[in-house]
Amino acid sequence: MKELIPLSATNGAGLVFGSEREGLTNDELSLCHRFVRIPSSESFPSLNLAQAVAVLCYELSKSTWPVTEHAAPLARSDEIERMFQHMEKTLIDIGFLERKDPRRIMRALRKLFARSRLEDREVQVLQGIWSKMDWQMKRMGKINSN
Repeated sequence: MKELIPLSATNGAGLVFGSEREGLTNDELSLCHRFVRIPSSESFPSLNLAQAVAVLCYELSKSTWPVTEHAAPLARSDEIERMFQHMEKTLIDIGFLERKDPRRIMRALRKLFARSRLEDREVQVLQGIWSKMDWQMKRMGKINSN
């Protein structure tokens, strides 16, 4: 909550819960920026969905309000997602990722970038890097111009 509260003052924030039976898939988790693990008893290691929601809402309710510290505005999720799609395509084109299943390494890259709290300008810089790599590969005749 120490991270979420200041972020939510300047940026949109949401809590995502998976189903009680299966939780969140790896693909769903890769869209999340932070993760929370609720400690539980070894004899009862899991909480049902209502319990998990109640615990997190309780933690939110006891957090310090009003927010005195504001985080910098972060890049919007759709912009970050577009950057990841561009990054994946470019990394496949240069042979860094396997065309058949790039997801394993992309999940690791998503976690890495999620920790860095990307701002708009940083996403633009990264998009510029992928675009320059695309341009260079096309110039060298290594990829199609699609």
